[in-house]
Amino acid sequence: MTIYFTFCKIIYRYLIIIDDIWDQNVWTILKVALIKSNCGSRIITTTRKVGVAESCCSDFNGRVYHLAPLSHGDSKKLFYKRIFNCEDDYPNALKEVSEKILKKCDGLPLAIITIASLLASKPTKTNELWYNVLNSIGSGHENGPSVENMRGILSLSYRDLPPHLKTCLLYLSIFPEDHMINRDKLIWGWVAEDFIHDKQRENLYKQGENYFNELINRNMLQPVDIDTHGSAKTCRVHDMVLDLITSLSAEENFVSILGGQQPLSTGNKIRRLSIQENNGEHNMLDKSMDLSHVRLLFVFRSAIDMIPSLLSFQVLRVLDLEECQHLDSCYLKDITNLLHLRYLGLGRTYITELPKEIGNLQYLQTLDLRETKIHELPSTVVQLRQLVRLYVSIGTRVPVGIGNMESLEELSKINISESPNFVKELGTLTELRVLEIWANGWDSSYEKPFLEYLSSLHKIQILSVFAADVLLDFTSEGWVPKCLQTFWAWDSPFSILPRWINCSLQNLSIRLNKIQQEHVQILGGLPALHFLELLVIDHPEN
Repeated sequence: MTIYFTFCKIIYRYLIIIDDIWDQNVWTILKVALIKSNCGSRIITTTRKVGVAESCCSDFNGRVYHLAPLSHGDSKKLFYKRIFNCEDDYPNALKEVSEKILKKCDGLPLAIITIASLLASKPTKTNELWYNVLNSIGSGHENGPSVENMRGILSLSYRDLPPHLKTCLLYLSIFPEDHMINRDKLIWGWVAEDFIHDKQRENLYKQGENYFNELINRNMLQPVDIDTHGSAKTCRVHDMVLDLITSLSAEENFVSILGGQQPLSTGNKIRRLSIQENNGEHNMLDKSMDLSHVRLLFVFRSAIDMIPSLLSFQVLRVLDLEECQHLDSCYLKDITNLLHLRYLGLGRTYITELPKEIGNLQYLQTLDLRETKIHELPSTVVQLRQLVRLYVSIGTRVPVGIGNMESLEELSKINISESPNFVKELGTLTELRVLEIWANGWDSSYEKPFLEYLSSLHKIQILSVFAADVLLDFTSEGWVPKCLQTFWAWDSPFSILPRWINCSLQNLSIRLNKIQQEHVQILGGLPALHFLELLVIDHPEN
């Protein structure tokens, strides 16, 4: 109230800057003292949290300005000004290492100032010394006051996280520097580790999305690939943040890294193991190392040559071998003994088959086989009753009995052309949210029952159809799932714009034989539409 009465006594036109608000409750108290005098007053607030920024704006019809990283030119000016007290007069011998240091700083003023301050404090400025500092950024070996200051500021942001977000952030230390991290892969990894808790199972993914977005809003993650809704599909961890969480993970024995800059500690039980690119210093895990407590194993590309038999991992929950192109199908023969496995990522490998006993993995939630050489799944895969996500390569054949997999929420690129029985079974998967189907060369008699069974999948939000050389009639209204938000059917042209297109549709990609003015008006009246991809053939004879 003291602040309020103080402002009442001063002139009504004012400019107020409130720096670094961390809590929405603080803003709730402060805004009481701010008079809406309509005299051109302005309020500027700064914060690291998007939620706080939006709260500040909502009360005064304001706007959120997202501060962009410094350009490369401005980064160089700031860097050299701090070290040499000038912007363009520096030893040419340090140019190359300077560029590498600036790349790590990624345009963040805090990172640039902190590293520059460290270098400025050194008694000599040699190429060797600067490379030592460059190499220490990702290892935590440099413990000067400037690095401690930077880590202190980043640690403040980390300590402000609620416990569940701290755990989810530490999980990201499994990824190498500059690695592009897929949002869905990250979220389902959290689910497999029981980091996400919700009373209703169906909300686990949505809750994971909330965690992901909150870490972005707090600037702990950097969004990379933005979709049509403004949401990040992939992210990366800034080098400085990765340095912090890698150090914290080591202290808490949360993640152990083989192939990184620090040696793998064998003094504690290994709970999560990240085996990164082979840098020539490591050939294989120490055979005496106890791996019986490892819950998570991530292997990156060529590092596949460094791992022992899967029989060493008795309680493994998460196994990700994505993009390990040297992976041999024979290596997976023991995978069926990993009875606690919940997440299995084998995408973008050259494996040709799965073990016939894959059905033994009764707790498996995610099976990712995208862009592999597998053409047909074993018959026992239908025994995976807790499987939530099944991703295969285009046209992969799925055995009879898939209707038993009633927990499925995401089913991608399966071949539905094999038999009418499969089409019927598809209608029993009532939990499906995402469905991508391949329908090349199927019998036209399947079409009517397919649309009928599709209408029973009430939770479908995303439907993609790959059906080259097949004319599917999606123009009727009765089949449309009520929650449908995204519809892709690029290969099969429509004779007219479907009447079922409604106000809830957000993404639409179709081909039309011909478009009329009324069709344009219908499309223009869709309030939720974010993305439209429309190809008009306009040649009925073709």
